[in-house]
Amino acid sequence: MIKLVNQYRYFEGIVTSKEDLFSVGADVFVFGSNLQAIHGSGSAKVAKEVFGAPNRGSGYGFTSDNSYAIPTKITPYEQMSIEEITGYVNGFKSDACTFNLDTFLVTQVGCGLAGYTAKDIAPLFKGSPINCIFDIAWKEYLE
Repeated sequence: MIKLVNQYRYFEGIVTSKEDLFSVGADVFVFGSNLQAIHGSGSAKVAKEVFGAPNRGSGYGFTSDNSYAIPTKITPYEQMSIEEITGYVNGFKSDACTFNLDTFLVTQVGCGLAGYTAKDIAPLFKGSPINCIFDIAWKEYLE
């Protein structure tokens, strides 16, 4: 009998290119966004410049073939509540199950400009499907 010892997979380092994404076996770059989809800094800027996320338009869900936005802010300056973010994270987990042939590299969503910590956000991702890879900084909060 095969037993799954650890449900979660992790990456270490900063993703700044498609080569970085593909080197860990991922297809989709998951980043924190705002509902206005103004991707001006942090991982959102990487999503725009490297992975084709549009600057304006959709601040949630697939924003290109290789990027997926999870909003953690209403505007670039207005933070969402944990309860609001939870709804979007649950939607992401559902989408990750539906698109199970893709592998999602989940950055530290909400832990930069949104002002939350790994301890605040990482537990929201518990129960994510096996096709997600998380930043190693979240390990202690996911397991």
